[in-house]
Amino acid sequence: MLSVQQVSSLVVVGYSSCPFFRKAVTEAHLIKHRAKEKGTEIELDITEFETKAEFENMKQVPIDDNVGNHTTCPFIWLVGPQDTKTFIGGYDDLKRWTDGNFQTENQNGKSKFLGYGESSDEEMMKRVNVCLDMFAKNPSVLKPEEFLDAHPIAKKILNGEPLSVFPGSSAPNGTLYTLERKRINLHDMLKSSPLFRKYSSAPMLLNFGSFT
Repeated sequence: MLSVQQVSSLVVVGYSSCPFFRKAVTEAHLIKHRAKEKGTEIELDITEFETKAEFENMKQVPIDDNVGNHTTCPFIWLVGPQDTKTFIGGYDDLKRWTDGNFQTENQNGKSKFLGYGESSDEEMMKRVNVCLDMFAKNPSVLKPEEFLDAHPIAKKILNGEPLSVFPGSSAPNGTLYTLERKRINLHDMLKSSPLFRKYSSAPMLLNFGSFT
């Protein structure tokens, strides 16, 4: 399998309503950002079909001998030296490739993702802007305003506001978006959970950094 330094572009093909396609597109943008931090420029080649039927029709045309038995959305390739394409598979396969290529050792010897050890104001602002840029280019995944709606901490960072911590049930009733783009809120989501109904009489600790 190609290393990050060997990859010139990342190809993702899928259809709009597929949650795994949307997750793969998000992961692809994060890979592009992390690769740039390591000195490698990776271009993204994303093909998004409007319907599952269009995606299925695409599969009727011979694509790549290396696809093998992979039939589900999305289809993902790495493009390396001399434009050679290496088929990865789907979202889970892309995530495994990401984990294998961006793990580093922190000062305690524990594995962590590249860049997540940084927490300066400048670094946090950069990450928020990367996310906004990603969603601006791929509104079918999530619109920038929806990202800020569901991620108040990002909005506070963007506006230069101080961050705060809320214990237990005083946690803000923040907005959530499901993989189907349905807008719900945190408290209703928790109350509808079978785990909540099972343990509703027991104390509950909430730790949702994105809502504080």
